Amino acid sequence: GDGSKVLPEQNTVEQFNATTGRLMHIYRVLDPRALVANPTSALLMSAPNQEDTAITLLAAGTTKAVGNVPGGLQGAFSPAQALAVCANEVYLTVSNATTSGANVVTYSVRPTGGPVREIASVPNDFLPVTTCDSTDVFVAAVTANGQGSIVRVSIANGSVSSLWAGPNPSALAFLSGRVWLTYVAYSSSGGSYLTSIDPVTGAASPTRTLLPAPPNRGDPYLLIPGGSGLWVQTGVGNLMLHIAVG
Repeated sequence: GDGSKVLPEQNTVEQFNATTGRLMHIYRVLDPRALVANPTSALLMSAPNQEDTAITLLAAGTTKAVGNVPGGLQGAFSPAQALAVCANEVYLTVSNATTSGANVVTYSVRPTGGPVREIASVPNDFLPVTTCDSTDVFVAAVTANGQGSIVRVSIANGSVSSLWAGPNPSALAFLSGRVWLTYVAYSSSGGSYLTSIDPVTGAASPTRTLLPAPPNRGDPYLLIPGGSGLWVQTGVGNLMLHIAVG
């Protein structure tokens, strides 16, 4: 009540000065979901309706429409997992259900806006989870019956190839030359695991890490690479793990 704290309002994105913490701008956007921040602007993904994802550039207190793509960031996973940034390009993967079935489609756009380009579509998939390196985008392919895999999408020509097959991948990240993933084993032993695969051959690491989980468990659904290793958000969003990667 004394003005020392600013509470966010619905359907807004707030921009703060990183040094002073001062509120600089409030952007009015319907149902903001995920964003990529730049030094002077941000690229925002929002859901204006049930069928589309809107891409908007936020800068200097103004909003500028970049484009709309069919499909959404829906699902029980973090919308941040539908975004990946490599070589000054943002890759957005959305889930698009049609009369012929579900698929996920990957698009690319510059962080500062510009034309939105479709890269590739992965059929019979509904999970918008992605990561990338300088040459490929990696997309988790999960079908309705829970079978999982990871596919490699060429940035240059949009070709799609199978890279890895395994149970229920839920989050992806690229770090130290490898694709890292969390997955859930719905077997007698159960549990959530972290492992990595070679981005070229798809060969999995011989070791895997069993992730601790609180009593209410919750599948790991956000995997963030950093200079000191990987950050994993799990436990229905109430547990953050830090894992050193050598």
